[in-house]
Amino acid sequence: MSPPATGASGVRSSIEHAWLITQVELRRSWRRISDTPRQLVGLAITGLFMLPVMAVAVGGAYAFGMAAGTDSFVDHLSIARMVVAGLAAFVTLLVIIATIQEYGKLEEPEAVLTAIPHYEAVFGLLLLNYVSFVGLAAIPIVGMAIAFAIGASSFVSAPIIAIVLFAVVALSTTLGFAVGQAVRTVGARVAFVARFKTIIGVLAFIAYFGLLASGSFATIFEPVLSVLEKTPLGWLADLALVAAPDPSIGIVRPAAAAVVLLAGIGLSMWLAVRLSGVLWYTESVRPASENADNRSADRASSTDGTPRTNIMSTGIAGQIFGGYVSQPTLQIALKSWRRTYRSPLKLQYAVIPVFFLIAPVQESVETGDVVAVLPVLIAIIGAWATGTAFTLNPLGDEGSVLPITLTSGVSGRRLLGGLVFAGTVVGGLLTVLLAVGLGLASPLDVSTTLVTGTLAGVLCVGACMIGVGVGTIFPKFEYTRISRSRKAILPGFSAFVVYSLVLVVVSLPGLLGGCHWRPTGLANCSASLHSCSRWLDLLSQPCWWV
Repeated sequence: MSPPATGASGVRSSIEHAWLITQVELRRSWRRISDTPRQLVGLAITGLFMLPVMAVAVGGAYAFGMAAGTDSFVDHLSIARMVVAGLAAFVTLLVIIATIQEYGKLEEPEAVLTAIPHYEAVFGLLLLNYVSFVGLAAIPIVGMAIAFAIGASSFVSAPIIAIVLFAVVALSTTLGFAVGQAVRTVGARVAFVARFKTIIGVLAFIAYFGLLASGSFATIFEPVLSVLEKTPLGWLADLALVAAPDPSIGIVRPAAAAVVLLAGIGLSMWLAVRLSGVLWYTESVRPASENADNRSADRASSTDGTPRTNIMSTGIAGQIFGGYVSQPTLQIALKSWRRTYRSPLKLQYAVIPVFFLIAPVQESVETGDVVAVLPVLIAIIGAWATGTAFTLNPLGDEGSVLPITLTSGVSGRRLLGGLVFAGTVVGGLLTVLLAVGLGLASPLDVSTTLVTGTLAGVLCVGACMIGVGVGTIFPKFEYTRISRSRKAILPGFSAFVVYSLVLVVVSLPGLLGGCHWRPTGLANCSASLHSCSRWLDLLSQPCWWV
């Protein structure tokens, strides 16, 4: 790579390279979306859901402008500071998540980093993040700026408000990118994090679901926003309203906010460049589990390369189940567990039914007592997730090694039995423990709790068997893009629908039994269905599409 040019020509060249990277990534993103009609439909639905939100935001900005010059403007200004601080924190969090997942990565990094300096690539990714979020927020920002200007009869306020809010988005995207790259650097350089990143991700999801189900978001974030309101981050609202005809704006807070805004963008860009350089040019650590797997594979092979089937090649699983399960079945189950652990994103659709639990869990937290229907819902939803995780696409999950699997000495019955065993051991055991534990803590009597636990175990085994049957009839071999840089073979839509319908019909008697045909039980069932609509509302928010 030739040394970068200096002076005006060097700056112009860096801008051109960064913009070229942004254009290329935007084209790739659009092709991925346009090639999938369901994503286009999802974007259209998202836009429809956002129309009422934008209408409320524009109406609120107009009412805020009407209050300019009155005694109530100070109270409105406090709310505006919290809104701006919340907007900045929200966008920062989204960018952190997006950077960790995919937007902090380069397509073909070897080619890009040998052609241009890494800071130009960083600027391109920063610009990509900024353009993506501005594309979502441009219409609401411009609409609110114009509405406030009309309400306050101060038309010079419109461009100032829009410019400041766009600058706030720039601060959030650069800061979020820097933090995201810092997290990715820790994951690449710290062996402990690299080894247990799947477990850390699962714990993070559990914590998120706990906050969502308990309704603790407001309890946690309202004090945070109250503090941010009194900092220069909240004073960005004063900077945006500096031209408003009201003396409460002043000059000190807008000036301090402007300094913090410019300094924050510059410092965040510097951190992003430094951290990205460390991440891209430093070799990642190798998790200890990979080395252990390699050593285990070496020990499991003889000197002439012929595989040896001994119980030690399956490790702890062999020691626990070796006396009860045949070696080929255990090997198939172990392969499924390893594949799931190394690629947990394949299971993202298996957790969707978990959001049906939001309403009963939230009610249990609010009342202090476990609602009676929750153990039964745990049994049914746990069974659904268990069958989806391991058995719903038995042929497609083999990927490129499917011909080897089909021509090996392992029979189809043995292959499917290993998958059923893999799902039953992990999902079945967890589901039974949760159902029985919650049943003992609920108003259900002991006998009903034991029946619920038995129902959970039977449903998990049955769900796995239903899954292998449906998945074999409706296989899917095509890769599905699950992120910007990752593809995986997921179960087909037909398999999802048929499997879900069959499982619901099979488990319906248990669900109705858990409701006991009592008004409170039926209300809990209705609340569970209502939580599905809340899940769809979450899907409609822009953060789920970024």
